[in-house]
Amino acid sequence: GAASDRGFPDVAVNCLFVFPNNTNRIWVGSEIGIIESLDAGSTWALLDGGMPPVNIYDLKLVEDQIVIATYGRGIWSVTVDGIVLPPTISEGYTSILGKWVITTRLSSSFDSLKVYLEGQLLGTEVGVPAGEANLQFDAQTTDGMKLVKMIGYFNGKEYSAEEKEFYFVGLNEGKEVFETDFSSSVADFSTDGFSVINTTEIDNMALQTSHPYLNGNDLYAYLKTPIQVNRNSATITYEDIALVEPGQPESSFGQEEFNDYVVFEASTDGLNWMALEPGYDASLYEDWSMAFETGTVSEELYKRHEIKLLDAYSNGQWLMFRFRLNANESTNGYGWV
Repeated sequence: GAASDRGFPDVAVNCLFVFPNNTNRIWVGSEIGIIESLDAGSTWALLDGGMPPVNIYDLKLVEDQIVIATYGRGIWSVTVDGIVLPPTISEGYTSILGKWVITTRLSSSFDSLKVYLEGQLLGTEVGVPAGEANLQFDAQTTDGMKLVKMIGYFNGKEYSAEEKEFYFVGLNEGKEVFETDFSSSVADFSTDGFSVINTTEIDNMALQTSHPYLNGNDLYAYLKTPIQVNRNSATITYEDIALVEPGQPESSFGQEEFNDYVVFEASTDGLNWMALEPGYDASLYEDWSMAFETGTVSEELYKRHEIKLLDAYSNGQWLMFRFRLNANESTNGYGWV
C-alpha cells in the first residue's frame, strides 16, 4: 500500500529479469514501465531508457537482446553488451570416419567446453571461439541412444546447454564388398526398435521390428560397416516384407498423407541421409496389402530389391547405410522384416 524505503514505487508488477552477465542488475516490468536495480535489489529507480510510461508485460532474453512486451505500445528490444549465453547443442551423429560428432552453436567464445554422455565426461575442448563448432570424439564401447550434456566455462562461470539425446554407432572397418544374412545384430547392425529374431511366421533369423511396431516413432537399423562404392560391384540387393500402414489414395512418399513407410537410406557423412529409393508401405505389392489387412504373414511375402549406387554416387565414395521405419500416431501393422 505504499512505496518501499528502497525506492520501489507502489505499483503492480508483471515480470522480473536478472541480467545473466551481472546478477546485481535487475529489471522489473511494472504498470508504469521498467524499474531497475543496480545493486541486487538494495535500491530501485524507474529506468530512463527512452520508453514511454507503459505497462510492461514480459521481458525475455533472445540472443544478445532483451525483448520487451508492452500493453498497447508494441514490442521493443534493447541490445545488451557482455551477455554470455549457454552453448546450444545442434546435432549428434557418427561420422563416416567413425568419430562421434557433437555440433554446437556458441554466441560467444568459451575458455573451455566439457561434453558428457550419459553423465560420463566424454572430453574437454579448450579455447573454443564463437560460432559453429564440430566437436569430435573417439567412439565409446557401447552405441545407441545417448543423453548429451555440455557445459561452457567463461571467466570461471558455468553455462549449461539444454541436454539432448542422439543416436551414436560404433563403426566397423569399411569394406568394398559386404554380405550378411542378418543372423548377427551385434556384429553387423546397431539397432533402435529392431532386433534379430525368428518368429512363428518367419522361421529363419531375420532383422525385424516388433510385431506390431510402435506408433509415433522412427525405428532404425544402422549397418555398422561403411561400404566403398566400386564401379564393378556397385549394386545393393536385399529381401524384405513391409507390412506397414498404407497411405491415403494418390498420396506419395514425402507427403503427410502417405502415413507410415519404410526406407533404405545412405549417407556420405553420417549426418545427412538420402533415400536410395522412395519410401514404401504395404501397398507396394498386392500380396503385401492383403497380408496387412488379414494379418497372415509367411516367407512367401519376401520381395527382392536391387539398387544401383552409381545412379547417385561416384566410384570410390564411402557410404553408411540404414533401414528406417517411420510411424505416425494412427494405425500400425505387423511391421518390417
